[in-house]
Formats: sequence, C-alpha cells, structure tokens
Amino acid sequence: MDTLNRYRQVIEDVLTEYTGIPYAYGDIQTEVVFDRNNDRYLLMNVGWDNGKRVHGSLVHTYTEYAVS
Repeated sequence: MDTLNRYRQVIEDVLTEYTGIPYAYGDIQTEVVFDRNNDRYLLMNVGWDNGKRVHGSLVHTYTEYAVS
C-alpha cells in the first residue's frame, strides 16, 4: 500500500503545480479536484473569457490496483 499512497501523492503534487500557471487571457483559473476515496483526479479550467463560460477538463486520471 505504500506504493499506492506514493502514486496518489505524486499525482496530487503534479496536478497542483499546474494551478500556479496563470492564463494569458480571460478570467480563467485552473483547479484540481481530488476524489481520494475512489482514486480519481481532475485538472480543469473554469472561468470567463469575453462573456463566455469556460469549463473544461485538462487531465482526468485514476489509479487502479490489485489487492492480493
């Protein structure tokens, strides 16, 4: 399980780093969503650009593991 926890932490760290990169236009933020119970991870853009709603997924990943 230590390996799985390490994978989870690496995914969260990498995705969180991307939230610090600003957009050059519009009022757009990059956000992360972590569902640790189901091992789902999401990086997405949300905001407004010229009066239009921006809402999209940049990265959606998950971890799978076999319990032996």
